[in-house]
Amino acid sequence: MSLEVRAQTAFSGIISPVIAANQNDWAPAGLPTATVVRVNGGAVNRTITGIAGLSPDRLVFVVNVGTTNSVIFSDENVLSLAANRFALANGVNLSMSKSGGSAILWYDSTTGRIRALAHP
Repeated sequence: MSLEVRAQTAFSGIISPVIAANQNDWAPAGLPTATVVRVNGGAVNRTITGIAGLSPDRLVFVVNVGTTNSVIFSDENVLSLAANRFALANGVNLSMSKSGGSAILWYDSTTGRIRALAHP
């Protein structure tokens, strides 16, 4: 799959939540209008089992801006409501790095799941 954009693109609605624990049905403040989520998991790896509040067929860019650990999206985890779960083959690990692990997430309204269109 490839993505080609043939126009100048700018992102607005950037939020920078810090998560202090693993998250089920994660709903960071500002998510409904955010395009970019700069997440910091703090001092240990954090697992997110689902995201609440994504509107149908919406894209969101997620970047791990933490300096020490990973943010992990867990596939089809029952700790989140079905409509907030990820449909990912083996989960996605946004590892910490100088460039930051990142993913483009899409809420697939047909299946009612969040899918990764691009990730590490």
